[in-house]
Amino acid sequence: MRTLIVMVASLIATQAMAGDTPWYVGGGLGMTNYTQGSTVDKIPNANIEFDSMETSFQVFGGYLLSERWGVEAGYIDFGETDDFDPNGQMIGTGLRFESSGFYVNAQYQIPFANRFSLDLSGGWLFGSGDATQLFPPNTGGTPPKDSYNDNGFTLGAAVTWLAMESVYVRGGVNYFGVDYDNVIDSPWRLGVDAIWNF
Repeated sequence: MRTLIVMVASLIATQAMAGDTPWYVGGGLGMTNYTQGSTVDKIPNANIEFDSMETSFQVFGGYLLSERWGVEAGYIDFGETDDFDPNGQMIGTGLRFESSGFYVNAQYQIPFANRFSLDLSGGWLFGSGDATQLFPPNTGGTPPKDSYNDNGFTLGAAVTWLAMESVYVRGGVNYFGVDYDNVIDSPWRLGVDAIWNF
């Protein structure tokens, strides 16, 4: 698990919620859902069974095109997972998978209540992932490894709250249409971002 403190910014629904400029920056922490039962081509006998929620983080920036529309680009680290059960017993042959990527999204905001908006997003992720065979201790040698590139659509829904002037909190869920040659099922992520509209 990673420990990160990321200062932030997010997209705001209306000009009443906006800062002095249409620009914003931000970041946050989340949990990525990794699931799959498959094989990895370049790692012999690497039968895997992922089913876990792993710590992830992202940083991003964006631009408000209008009161409702914006664009956002960022980097996301989905975290890493091992095919071990909760008791630490190896399920498959012992495999670690980690992934990250860059995304570009269109954002649409629907204001409600006094300090809130519903934010809908859609765009594209350019991702990369690494699968590494885990050897038992003291066996030596270089663990077999395979790398993957994949890209696909992203969809998201979040609620943004104006916490104080130009500072926001955004919490939501995102789905990513990548599977890295079927190494994992397409992941989804729950996350919370802290926000600054400058």
